[in-house]
This record gives sequence, C-alpha cells and structure tokens, in this order.
Amino acid sequence: MIEKVEYIVVVSMATCFLLIIFGFSFSLFLSMFINIKRRIRGENSKLRPCVSCGHCISRSAHLCPNCGHNYGKESGIYNSIIACFILGVFTLGAGIGALIEFLPYFTGKR
Repeated sequence: MIEKVEYIVVVSMATCFLLIIFGFSFSLFLSMFINIKRRIRGENSKLRPCVSCGHCISRSAHLCPNCGHNYGKESGIYNSIIACFILGVFTLGAGIGALIEFLPYFTGKR
C-alpha cells in the first residue's frame, strides 16, 4: 500500500515538473514568434504609446512621465528573439531529458 502511495506521489510530482518545464519552453517560443511578428510589422520602435494617456514613452520606462501609469519591471529577455530561441531550445531539451528519466515511472517499470 505504501509503495502505491509513493508511486502516485512520484508520478504526480514528475508530471507537474514536466508540465512546468514544457510550459516555460512554450512561452519562450511564443515570445520569440511574437517578437518576429513585431519586427516584420515594423513595431520595433524604441517608443510606445502609454495605455492610459497615449503619450509616447520609452519601451523600457517603468512609469509614464505624463500620467504616472506604472508599468512595473518588464523583463528584457522576452524582447530578444535570439535569447528566447536559445532558452527555448535549452528548456525543451531539459524537458525531453527529464521525460526520458521519468519514463520508467510512467510505464510502471520502477
């Protein structure tokens, strides 16, 4: 009975771990394609309109100087096509490697 509980816990934790890794990889590849789409459309300007007042502000601004709208800290890694591709490939490889390691648990051979 205890062995079944341990098996269920291990398989559940492995599944959650794999879902997190593959989800992160998917979000990186999605960001890469969104950035490619922006580059093709010519939306790679250093300025953007504020969502509150429409005043042109820098893409790296944390606050709008006109109305004070807070944008918080935005990650610059998601704005880079190359960084998203490299990290996406790395996390996808790590996910596949982890899947291979956990495969005996999923098939019940351990």
